[in-house]
Amino acid sequence: MLKCTAFFTIGIQGWTETWFRDGTNPDSAMVPLQNLVTARLRMCPATVAVTALRVSVVENPAVFVIRRPSSSLGTYATTRDVTNLAIFWQAVTSTFGRRQVVTRGTPDDCVSSGVYVATAGFATAAQDWATAVGINSFAIRLTDRTQPLFDVQTIDATGAMITYLDPGWDRGDKLKFFRGKTTDGKPIKSTIKIATRTDGTHYQLVAWPAGRAAFNVRARKLLYVLQIPTTIVNAVAGTRKTGRPFGMRAGRRKTTAA
Repeated sequence: MLKCTAFFTIGIQGWTETWFRDGTNPDSAMVPLQNLVTARLRMCPATVAVTALRVSVVENPAVFVIRRPSSSLGTYATTRDVTNLAIFWQAVTSTFGRRQVVTRGTPDDCVSSGVYVATAGFATAAQDWATAVGINSFAIRLTDRTQPLFDVQTIDATGAMITYLDPGWDRGDKLKFFRGKTTDGKPIKSTIKIATRTDGTHYQLVAWPAGRAAFNVRARKLLYVLQIPTTIVNAVAGTRKTGRPFGMRAGRRKTTAA
């Protein structure tokens, strides 16, 4: 599985947009990613630039490639709106899987009083971008819900876990817990990795919250599947924070005297 990211900037602000693609060779996704970026820049004014393209292997992020894009500036005719103005889209697959997709760099004439009102030109550009997602085999990443849920008998304060049956889990597998709370009433929200498997019903978890225990919860092995969207439709205009452009040094956190 490949993680494909484009780095955008507006002045001293920046953001990323990421899609996933099937494959194991990062170089194989560079041309498709450039095609997608070219379509995406038709939705952006000239003050928006793409500074880099990055493709990495999800299973081993140390394997990656970075390229400079051949097309890098927005080509939409009008100026941009405020930097953090965004449009929220719904990407929907043939099996009704869905993910929210956010695009920034919004042209000024596409939002009126905070409401998305696409011009004919922007609507055409957005449709071309949505088409480019499918043509270039980009996908959204969804949880594999065919993985069965298993009942967990106990997880003690050290992260030692006992299941009722052998779920077939092994070292390195990540678990997602459902409707589970620790004994202090806090929900188990994060995914937890298995450190060791003693036998089919006894496991040791990594980074389990120290001092907490859980009883009679349910868990599923966390795996992902890729699905290519069949439609991408607009939802609403809104705002989404931007950060520093790619490659800039991290700044210092401001402090005040006590």
